[in-house]
Amino acid sequence: MKKFDKKSLIIIIVALLLFLILALLGIYKCPFEYILGIPCPTCGITRAFVSLLHFNITDSFYYYALWPLAVLFFIFIILIQLNILKVNKKIFNIICIILAIIILIYFIIRHINGSEIVQIHFDESLIYKIYNFLIR
Repeated sequence: MKKFDKKSLIIIIVALLLFLILALLGIYKCPFEYILGIPCPTCGITRAFVSLLHFNITDSFYYYALWPLAVLFFIFIILIQLNILKVNKKIFNIICIILAIIILIYFIIRHINGSEIVQIHFDESLIYKIYNFLIR
């Protein structure tokens, strides 16, 4: 598996920190949902991490119950990139596929249960607003 150099890793960490700062300030909006009006499979994870930063564990699990998997995966990636952990590319790909399947199943379950976190709002999407603007 190709390794990031330390400069790239630092850039990724700084970008994540800036993302969290924007989320804490309430400036961030998911681009996927903003453009399409459809929540992505990880919808709620930003709010979960913001809740964690405010030491509100209950809300963090409410917004996205799989956030611990995201943290573990992020640590896993960093350990690989720092050459602390050696993982075969095939094993890494299998882990990514399993994680993606878990996330999709969780997303489907949230929709079936009618979670307010993953509600579809086409009428609030950028595409819908552009469409309405053009047909008027």
